[in-house]
Amino acid sequence: MNKRTILKASAAVVLVLATLLAGAAAYVQHLLSAPYKSYSGARIAVTISPGSSGSSISRMLHQKGVLHHPWLLKGIFLYRKTQGKSGDYVFDRPMTPWEVYEKLMKGETRYTLLTVPEGSNLFDIERILESKNICTKDSFRLALQSGETNRAIEAIEHGLTGAEGFLFPDTYFLSKRELDPQRIILLMIKQFQKVFGDAEQRRAGELQMTVREAVTLASLVEKETGQPSERALISGVFHNRLTRSMLLQCDPTVIYALLLNGNHDGHISRTDLRFTSPYNTYVSPGLPPGPICNPGKHAILAALYPEQTEMLYFVSRNDGSHQFSPNLQEHNRAVMRYQRRGT
Repeated sequence: MNKRTILKASAAVVLVLATLLAGAAAYVQHLLSAPYKSYSGARIAVTISPGSSGSSISRMLHQKGVLHHPWLLKGIFLYRKTQGKSGDYVFDRPMTPWEVYEKLMKGETRYTLLTVPEGSNLFDIERILESKNICTKDSFRLALQSGETNRAIEAIEHGLTGAEGFLFPDTYFLSKRELDPQRIILLMIKQFQKVFGDAEQRRAGELQMTVREAVTLASLVEKETGQPSERALISGVFHNRLTRSMLLQCDPTVIYALLLNGNHDGHISRTDLRFTSPYNTYVSPGLPPGPICNPGKHAILAALYPEQTEMLYFVSRNDGSHQFSPNLQEHNRAVMRYQRRGT
């Protein structure tokens, strides 16, 4: 092969490489300018912890559906020699990798993210609000007692008093003007009304239950199990016991009674089971006078649509699940197995 041939071959290779590089650059540029959104719903919240690397941030945003190609954002971080600012971010539209990067660099937080887990009671919610520096416990308690709150609760059902059970547990995106305990309470009550709508009210009527009674029962179901598959069955047990005028004997009601009295230390003793309170279902018949927490949608549905069962008792297996029994004799054996002797 002569020199001219070699030069021509080299030039061809360089041309091909240049073409490939130009094509790759154009493709990357196209990806960098292409908005993307694959998360469902109008908005999604992402929390970036302090010290998160560009790689971990990119990977998380990809998993959340904010980014299509995480390596693009990672590349921008490396190119700019920066990393995103920690905080709560809300993404509410398709964004390009560059726009995502700029949002993270500005620390842009148009909303404050408030997450209230299912089963939270008023004591839990006030701690959450205080930890987010939204308000103090005292200002939250004052808002709970306001005329606005009372009117909103009364609008759910005539004669209702107290917000426990009707502050729907959810993730809320709060704008600056909503960072006020009164607005937050009204927002949570409004969300409850969306979940417990006309169909749910009709179903409660079919069960000859008021809204308060249905939500109270849902709160017991919520606190008794974290197993989704058990909710309807536990509800069925409670319905059976109510029909037979049996004491519900629900441990979480004892805890709530002690919390209201300000003397719960995190444990339940035999003495606590005899604590005199309308909320203590070991001594007071029927449902408590009101909810003991704010139940989620699935617990509400379980209360309204209980499983048809002959079971009257259940005991924890100490693994998050329960052993159910149709009579006291079998229940006592289950207690001996799971509570006194261990599994």
